[in-house]
Amino acid sequence: MRLILDPPAAGRLNMALDEALLETAARGLVPPTLRLYTFEPPALTLGRAQPLSDVARDACADACVDVVRRPTGGRAVLHDRDLTYSVVLPISPGETIANSYDRLSRAIALAISSLGMPAAVVPGSLDRNRSKAILERPTCPRRTDEARERPADCFAVSTVADLVVDGRKIVGSAQVRRHGFLLQHGSIRLAPGPISIERLLAQRPPSRATSKDPLSVAEALDVRDPGEKWLAATRASLSRAIVDALGVTWLPAGWTDHERNLAGELAARGTP
Repeated sequence: MRLILDPPAAGRLNMALDEALLETAARGLVPPTLRLYTFEPPALTLGRAQPLSDVARDACADACVDVVRRPTGGRAVLHDRDLTYSVVLPISPGETIANSYDRLSRAIALAISSLGMPAAVVPGSLDRNRSKAILERPTCPRRTDEARERPADCFAVSTVADLVVDGRKIVGSAQVRRHGFLLQHGSIRLAPGPISIERLLAQRPPSRATSKDPLSVAEALDVRDPGEKWLAATRASLSRAIVDALGVTWLPAGWTDHERNLAGELAARGTP
């Protein structure tokens, strides 16, 4: 398996690289890959079907936050003081979406727990009937009452794709499947940032599924003033822990020219 540790990059390029990685792996041009990266400047990523009307675009511009769209589903995620992972793997025969989430999320949970936080996968099961209907009718508009009830903020609700510490969400993940391969990526919250996601969203409707505020690694470890040195050290520790938790043989390889060129094309034509 290939490991890529990327320097900070803009949101549109980061999402284009993830999509290029999925497309080239599915064509057999590159091996399965784990990628670890950060965003600079901060970015608000939207799920591929999330309406742009969820976003307060003037507020994002004032805060110098990029607005980009992910190739995966889900709701808005603010990438600021976080560590983002992406994994591209072939789908095993008979492997359901729930199976994939469980396999990868348990590895991420083990990595987070190694830092002294007992992370756990959110219990429950995916609504397979609803997921199947969405895949079969991707252009079908969401019901008005459902749109009102679903928060625009990914971290406002925990699902089986996510990880919690003491019942509070600390990792939000999303997945897409193409040509027998999957891309799963997610944000690990390291510390509260100066920008609140609430001010970047047009509205944050209440949800019965929201029970507790999200958590960061710094809060879980009771780090009162997490500076840049702490963030860098924690990103390095978490990266090593994720690599160890996956338990695979790593290939010393970087991006191919084909991947970079494809990512450049995707980033150039990408739209919020």
